[in-house]
Amino acid sequence: MGFESQLHEITHRLPPTRQSLLFSATLPTTVAEFAQASLNNPALIRLDADFNLSPDLTLSFYLVKPSDKDAVLMIALQSLLRSETTGIKQRQGQAIVFCATKHHVEYLTTLISGAGYTTSSVFGSLDQIARQQQLHRFRDGESQVLVVTDVAARGLDIPVMDNVINYDYPPNARLFIHRVGRTARAGQKGRAVSLVVKDDVPYLCDLEDVVGLTITDPSNPLLGSVPRALVDDTRQSLRGMEQDDGQAMAALREVMRKGQGMYERSRTKASGRAYRKAKDVIQVSMGDSPEHMHPDFKSYSVVGHSDLVSSLERFRPAETVMEMGNKGKSIVGLMSERRKVMERKRKVPPTASEKQITEDLPESKSNTVSYISAAVARTHQSGKSSSQRFPRPVFLPPARKEPS
Repeated sequence: MGFESQLHEITHRLPPTRQSLLFSATLPTTVAEFAQASLNNPALIRLDADFNLSPDLTLSFYLVKPSDKDAVLMIALQSLLRSETTGIKQRQGQAIVFCATKHHVEYLTTLISGAGYTTSSVFGSLDQIARQQQLHRFRDGESQVLVVTDVAARGLDIPVMDNVINYDYPPNARLFIHRVGRTARAGQKGRAVSLVVKDDVPYLCDLEDVVGLTITDPSNPLLGSVPRALVDDTRQSLRGMEQDDGQAMAALREVMRKGQGMYERSRTKASGRAYRKAKDVIQVSMGDSPEHMHPDFKSYSVVGHSDLVSSLERFRPAETVMEMGNKGKSIVGLMSERRKVMERKRKVPPTASEKQITEDLPESKSNTVSYISAAVARTHQSGKSSSQRFPRPVFLPPARKEPS
């Protein structure tokens, strides 16, 4: 916070016989150096909760395509924000949506509000008064969804939180734990849903190693796909909703897309082992078949739709466009027939003068000069105009032998 010099001045003015206690939420290098210099043989008591997850927290990871993230976000909100009964009072569910940049916050706030949810938003460049107003609305239950960035989420005082949604997956395990730690506090149950694209799977593998999760456990898989039919229906609904204000949404989406590119270029890389492991994880978990489906959607099924979509995605033609309709013929015979067709198309009926020249065409190259002189003399004797004196000769290609 910039108070290092002031703290050193205070410690110099204190009596040497004293008891000092230093409390810090984190222990960066500067704080550790200050503790070593200003404290006498201190005892370190550390609540090592940076890499621990609450046992009351339920994790879900949805493997999605980048173009489907908006639709899957709507599906997650519809599933999570249901009215919950606490005693004799019915309370409306709430959720925090974490995203990468303030451009994401602006776009998602407009999108979620258009879907009928009351929404608050907080990002880094928001002034303090507006920030307090947005948080006050969310804490009092006036809004269902709070859309925030990681920078803006630091220090938020929200005592009870039901759900956390990671629209953009965090690039390291510590940040993921800080996000999902907003819910499942003080013995309360909580849900954390993360939207994971292919490029995010290596970071998910790093998280698996840090916290000891088994993401792809066959008995209880945490990672899976969303039904294709459900995603398509939701995307269709979003398109209908955006028709009323399509230009504004398109502009916000384009700004968000550029911000996403800058965010992806600036984030840290995952470990090499995580990239190697991610290939197997994607192969096991991505697809539209029932075995690839996330357990949250096992009850959802459309007869024949998943099989049809999967068969279309797996279809690979057995022949190219040039080979279609010519089964059983050799390549040599096929190309010979095509040459004949092209020659017939290029052939143009000759005029009378061109026909006379082609009939008098010499057989040997040595008679070419005398032939041209005779042709020029004939045209002069005929008295034709200068534009008609020299008819264009037609040089026919030599006859080609057919392959045996």
